[in-house]
Amino acid sequence: AEAMADGDVSYAKARVLVPHLDETNVDVLLHLAVTNPAGRLGAAIAAWSQRNEDPEAIAHRQHEERAVSWRTGPDGMVTITARLAPAVAGAVCAVIDAHVTQSAASAGASLPQQRADALAAIATSGGGNVDAEVVIHVRGDATTLADGTPINDHVVAKLLPQAFVSLLIVDTDRQPIDASPRRRTPTRRQKRVVDEANPECGHPGCRARTFLQYDHIQPYAQGGPTVVTNLQRLCGPHNRARTQAGTQA
Repeated sequence: AEAMADGDVSYAKARVLVPHLDETNVDVLLHLAVTNPAGRLGAAIAAWSQRNEDPEAIAHRQHEERAVSWRTGPDGMVTITARLAPAVAGAVCAVIDAHVTQSAASAGASLPQQRADALAAIATSGGGNVDAEVVIHVRGDATTLADGTPINDHVVAKLLPQAFVSLLIVDTDRQPIDASPRRRTPTRRQKRVVDEANPECGHPGCRARTFLQYDHIQPYAQGGPTVVTNLQRLCGPHNRARTQAGTQA
C-alpha cells in the first residue's frame, strides 16, 4: 500500500504482485515491481520463483492451478481463458501458430483473428496434421520458452529424452557464432542462431515479432552468402516490399 501511495507501484502492477507476496519475499518482489514494466512483471516474478523455489513445489502448484474457463460477454462473444503450465502452453501456442502459417488466411484477417480461426479448427476438427516445434532456450542464467516465459529446469529434464538438442555457441560478447554451407535456404541451425540474435523485424522502426521471414541482407542473387551475418528476419509486408524494390531495380 505504501509503494502504491508513493507512486512506485501502479494498480496494474499491484494486481500482479499481491497474490505472490508474503513476509519472506516482499522486499525482493517490490524491487521487481519497481524495476520492471507491468507487462513483464509476471514473467520477472516467475523467473525469480524458478531460482528460489523447490522445483517439485512449482510443478505441483502449476498442476493444481491448471484451468480452462469461459464466459459470455454482453455482445454475445465468448471469452475463453486457459491457465497452463509453461511447457504445455508452449506446445499449445506452437500448434496454433503452426496452423496459422500452414493455412490460407481470410482477406484482411489480423493475427489474433487468424489464431482464433486456428484454435477453432484444431478444437473442432483436429486441424489436420500440423507439425509444430517448441523451442526452449537453456542458458547459464535462465531457462525459457522462445517468448521469454520461464520454464523449470526440472520440466526440461523430463523433456530431454524426446527432444532435439541443439548447441548454440556464442562469443565473448554473447553474439551467436555461425558456420554455413553454400546454399540459399538457411539451415535449421542457422535459423536458430538468427532467431536468437534478431527477435524482431529487421526493418528500421518495425517491432513485429511473429511470423518473420528469413531474408538475405545482400541479396543471394547478387552473390550474398547464406551466413548468419548476412541474414535478417523481416515481417511479411516489409519482406514483400524489399523483394518488389529489388525486382524493379
